[in-house]
Amino acid sequence: MPENSKLVQVKNLKKYFQVSSRVFGGSKSTVYAVNDISFDIYEGETLGLVGESGCGKTTTGKLLLRLLDVTDGSIMFEGEDLAAISNKRLKELRRDAQIIFQDPYSSLNPRKTVSQIVGDPLRENRLATSTGATRRVLELLDIVGLSPEHINRFPHEFSGGQRQRIGIARAIAMNPRFIVCDEPVSALDVSIQAQIINLLEDLQKEFNLTYLFIAHNFSVVKHISKRIAVMYLGKIAELSDNETIYEHPIHPYTQFLLSAIPIPDPDRTRAKKRMILEGEIPSPIDLPSGCFFHPRCPHCQEICQVQVPELKDYGNGSEHYSACHFSDKFL
Repeated sequence: MPENSKLVQVKNLKKYFQVSSRVFGGSKSTVYAVNDISFDIYEGETLGLVGESGCGKTTTGKLLLRLLDVTDGSIMFEGEDLAAISNKRLKELRRDAQIIFQDPYSSLNPRKTVSQIVGDPLRENRLATSTGATRRVLELLDIVGLSPEHINRFPHEFSGGQRQRIGIARAIAMNPRFIVCDEPVSALDVSIQAQIINLLEDLQKEFNLTYLFIAHNFSVVKHISKRIAVMYLGKIAELSDNETIYEHPIHPYTQFLLSAIPIPDPDRTRAKKRMILEGEIPSPIDLPSGCFFHPRCPHCQEICQVQVPELKDYGNGSEHYSACHFSDKFL
């Protein structure tokens, strides 16, 4: 892809949290939630970000919108570093960058009607008069598959799928260019998940939207994403296009995640080799030395315990990054 088609460029991004312990005199510890990651998101594409719970996916999404302050690194959005701009300029840029939250129950204010939830961003940013905002809300409800009579109802009057449609309508109200989708279907029934995924894909085509799609379900991420980044303990383990990662992963952690995906075919399931990882996920407060994955990796060798692997491109002309000392052996 050409250089000028990059909408978001993340360089050496870090987010550390200081937490206090109630033991040993209340000493403070550091949580390394996002620990030096770099990636690009191209205009009009969907980059999937996948990994186990606690790996830093949601924190990364919030950093990209500056909902959390950055510890170190840069987030370039159309040539401006979101980590360094003023709050006034950040408010202006947020018209172009929005978020769809994971939980459609807690992300909507129960005391506000749909008209207020979807229309308030327009009124707050003075993009429409009261009448114009109402007209825009009706238009957005139609776009996301809801009816005009829903405009004066409250969130508790809707199903989970309908609430997520309201959240999507709110996210696209100001015609953004970039949307962080923070596990937008994980709290929904499987049949409803497919409907929401299809809606997001239709909106992307219609409005040329760019997505960062965060999920722990590899199958969902593969369906909607053009490229996939696999995250483990605050770092990017592997990044490539969805077909390459799904069919030919070269990082042991990615191989483990894919081996755990159920296959709706008993014969193929019996023939499939399932990877078993020993041990628990290390704490982001007390990170292992060397490669963060080495305590659970079946291919661990001495170098893995002492040297942090570089995220290198093994694609031989096509993008395929992996952070493993022995990725070349899996090519």
